[in-house]
Amino acid sequence: MITYDLLIKNGIVIDGTGKKGEQFDIAINDGRIVKLDKDINDSAEEIINADGCVVSPGFIDPHAHNDGWIFYDNSNIYKLAQGVTTEVSGNCGEGMCPISDEFFDEIYEYYRPYYPTEDFKNFKTGKAYYDKVDKLQLGTNMAFHCAHGTLRMSVMGFDSGKANTKQIEDMKAKLRECLQAGAIGMSTGLVYSPGCFADTDEIVELCKVVAEYDGVYATHIRSEGSGLIEAIEEAIEIARRAKVRTVISHLKCLGRKYWGLAGEITKMIEDAKAEGLEIFADQYPYTRSATVLHWPIPIEYTSGGFVSMCEKLSDSTERQRIKDMFDNKYGPWDNIMENVTPSGIHIHRAAATPEAVGKSLQEYADELEQNPYDVLFDLIVANNADAIASYDSICEDDISVIMKKDYCMVGSDGLDVFPDESSHPRLTGTFPRFLGRYVREMNTVSLEEGIRKITSLPATVLKLKNKGIIREGYDADICVFDKDTIIDKSTYENFNIKPEGINYVIIGGRVACRDGEYTGAGSGKLIRR
Repeated sequence: MITYDLLIKNGIVIDGTGKKGEQFDIAINDGRIVKLDKDINDSAEEIINADGCVVSPGFIDPHAHNDGWIFYDNSNIYKLAQGVTTEVSGNCGEGMCPISDEFFDEIYEYYRPYYPTEDFKNFKTGKAYYDKVDKLQLGTNMAFHCAHGTLRMSVMGFDSGKANTKQIEDMKAKLRECLQAGAIGMSTGLVYSPGCFADTDEIVELCKVVAEYDGVYATHIRSEGSGLIEAIEEAIEIARRAKVRTVISHLKCLGRKYWGLAGEITKMIEDAKAEGLEIFADQYPYTRSATVLHWPIPIEYTSGGFVSMCEKLSDSTERQRIKDMFDNKYGPWDNIMENVTPSGIHIHRAAATPEAVGKSLQEYADELEQNPYDVLFDLIVANNADAIASYDSICEDDISVIMKKDYCMVGSDGLDVFPDESSHPRLTGTFPRFLGRYVREMNTVSLEEGIRKITSLPATVLKLKNKGIIREGYDADICVFDKDTIIDKSTYENFNIKPEGINYVIIGGRVACRDGEYTGAGSGKLIRR
């Protein structure tokens, strides 16, 4: 009689391809699925009775921000507890490498909120960073994009000018090194500095390098509000000119003036796909977005870095100019303040002003009996631009339109924080929320299609070998859950509440999480391109 490492019996296997579920037993040896059969009666070191449960591939988070946090907590329990077995970080142009000595101070200023426990001054190359991650006892599998923002800062700092030929060649050389070291692609954050200072030609030249290595380009596009249509057009143009597989990150219509555009932007993507371009998207299932508190500030004020921005925000003349911009006195622009309003800006992290945390900007301003614009400026300056907020910016109808598209994945966009801090609940609830609220309760997509969106689709799009499908020979990354009870429990008031309905999370053939508790398996691996 054969003895397996792990045997999962009596579960309804939904294999990740979109097919209907069937009852199968799964036998696992040496981290791989070695047998899939109706009734396996051999012995095993451990047997899981999955009777009444769905057995699916482990969930893949294609959009995370765990580049620095992984050094604080390499268990990655926030993701593991919700069924995630593989996470892709380095998104939105933000990542820990490559660093340069010349511009280290500016890079450190940018990343100090995510500063890892060791000195990331050593991460001058992709190899240095990935090798360091590779030595960790990882709770989940990890893969990374090379972050364009860091790449640009390593060559140009916060220079807002157009990159010259030498600077682009320097960026291309650093990008090649990161791809050779294992990056799966490159990401941009074209709405943030310094990515916003890059023109389309710069991104195309870098994406040609990504295409040389059969990598993926993931982009936080240049605008998700007033310039949404033009930003989608730019992403499509980059895909066309560079011949690169492209993922539009957290696809949405941001701000109430632009709600209802989901049909138009998805048609643009579908037309591009019909042309033969490889365009995909990811999405988080929440009506609030989350990012830095200084996000509503006109992007020009970030030129020169955050110290410079705070100095400008302390100047009464500059403050009045920004207020006038908020009130559209200089004409229309991508005005976050107008489209979200101070009542829709919710403060999550502001260590220097803890009394503001948990309140909307309007609520806090009312308490102080001050103008909310002035309160915003004061909060940013007091916290040295290290403050996070969530924004009431997305409507349910647009979420549903985008979610139904077969090329759209689910991604958390979660920003990791300490358990006693505050964060958007997408960090801990994205995948059970998707399966519980949108699949089971709202029937936006079927269970089989929902599982495909969080398993084989991201594995295929991001070119993650042997992931995302329950099949003999594939990696034994598996989630066992109750389809009738799976749901997120985290809230905007308390993000750190574990979801319900997830019984087992298995990574590399070992039980990594049981009923939301980390087992200490440490069976995750660094995935290199």
